[in-house]
Amino acid sequence: MLSRPQLASLTDRSVSWLEKVEAGERPLHNLDVIERLATALSIEPRLLIDGGASRSAELRVDVAEIAGVHDALAWYSVTEPDRHRSLDEVTPLLNRLGAAWLESEFVTVGRYLPGLLVAVQQLPTDGPDSVAVARAQVRAYRLACSMLLKYRRNELAWLAADRAMAVGERSDDDVALARATRSVARALSHCGQSRRSIATAVAMADRLAPLTSVEDEALPLRGMLMLAAQITAANLGDADTARELHVAAASLARGVSENERHETQFGPTNVAFHRVAALVRLREPADALAVGRTVSPHAVTAMPTERRAAYFLDLAEALLSTGRPSAALGRLLEADSAAPQEVRGRPEPADLVRRLLSTRECGRDERLRALADEAGIAA
Repeated sequence: MLSRPQLASLTDRSVSWLEKVEAGERPLHNLDVIERLATALSIEPRLLIDGGASRSAELRVDVAEIAGVHDALAWYSVTEPDRHRSLDEVTPLLNRLGAAWLESEFVTVGRYLPGLLVAVQQLPTDGPDSVAVARAQVRAYRLACSMLLKYRRNELAWLAADRAMAVGERSDDDVALARATRSVARALSHCGQSRRSIATAVAMADRLAPLTSVEDEALPLRGMLMLAAQITAANLGDADTARELHVAAASLARGVSENERHETQFGPTNVAFHRVAALVRLREPADALAVGRTVSPHAVTAMPTERRAAYFLDLAEALLSTGRPSAALGRLLEADSAAPQEVRGRPEPADLVRRLLSTRECGRDERLRALADEAGIAA
């Protein structure tokens, strides 16, 4: 993970020069410097000079913001033992970034997340608010984990998830622990530990079972743990386990009103979204589209932007896999309209855009070519 001083050193420039480039106060003209910057950032050189590509940078979390999260996770209270924050100070920013995430405003999350991570680590962990503090800390670490996974920073995401788990385990609060376990399970699955991921998620779901009658959050958390495990099983190609977990989650969802969704957004619609995603990963696109047809447009519209965009992208994958690129483009454009930062700023949608560009039906479509230009993808 590169800090600004490290990046400046790799390009034989000063930190102040780099800051002026980032702020747009100094243009990039020297080809050698452009190539060294691109190599250090693991991006194509044209992303630093092309107008459309540079606009796309406004839609993605950049290396400096990831480095900020890295630095925040390296912060420990021993360096500032007398610095303390109150829960009232931290909660508004935590809620704001949680809402930004649901709206797919990832650049906003990336910009303010480092400060939030440091702030939650400065909260007092004893006293009457200890459970609320633990839940706040877990939420912040979970947000970091989710964002890092979106941008394929898997090992750093695992660190954030592990921090959440440490808080959950010492909190004596099963809700905090279950929330942390969701992140750990996802991070494990992205780091080559898929079977352990499934076992961890299912074990936590089982632990929550006795609490469903006394803890409002237990049931939706159980359901989301099963959905996370279903996706991991699908990625492994384990159709039987994925279906078993889907059936269990669907059974739980029947007891959840769509109008009273928990912050996890667990309910029948999210169960259907995850089933579509699982079937796409199992390479059963026709079945995925069949499940998609059972979800009403009203139910789709009621879901948060981040969930809707992911669903549209899964449908686009299924449509392309069944030989319907034009219909796939329609779903891609729906996702882009709902959440441009989801589509234009992340690696997976970029792969879909490239495949659509390679098709005879969509390769010359001006809408797709404009999207690719804005995302910095060669058309």
